[in-house]
Amino acid sequence: SKVIVSHEYRVTVNYSKPLAQMITDGGYGWTDSDITPEHFPVKGQGVHEVGLVLVHLNKGASTYEVLSALDARGLRPATIEQLLSFGARYPDEQRKYMIVALGSVWCGWGSVCGVPYLWIWSNGSRRNLSINWYGYGRRSGYRFLALRK
Repeated sequence: SKVIVSHEYRVTVNYSKPLAQMITDGGYGWTDSDITPEHFPVKGQGVHEVGLVLVHLNKGASTYEVLSALDARGLRPATIEQLLSFGARYPDEQRKYMIVALGSVWCGWGSVCGVPYLWIWSNGSRRNLSINWYGYGRRSGYRFLALRK
């Protein structure tokens, strides 16, 4: 199956903002209570404009297959700061598909780790910010937020 890389989405990431403010800026209807500054500390400094792309593998794939596909295309996975900036700037994208940021990982459920992602309730009523298990297979409909290395 053919990997699809979207056009570039320009976003401004302000690393001086606290995580809670980044979440508020996104206007999410629901946020997982495990998305905290302790679990996902803001990493970075200053304000940076970045170009992000959405990568669709067109098939179910493991996290490791996704990371390999990104690497083969000169891409690296986006972080939670970039995901939140993307969600705030392009709020309707998550109404089309789940968007995962594999560049920020929290291991807090015993041996299970998680990554942040954007999704909506099945009726489309509410945009959500949650945690998806890391290392497990991904459904074919997922998009992975990434940027050039």
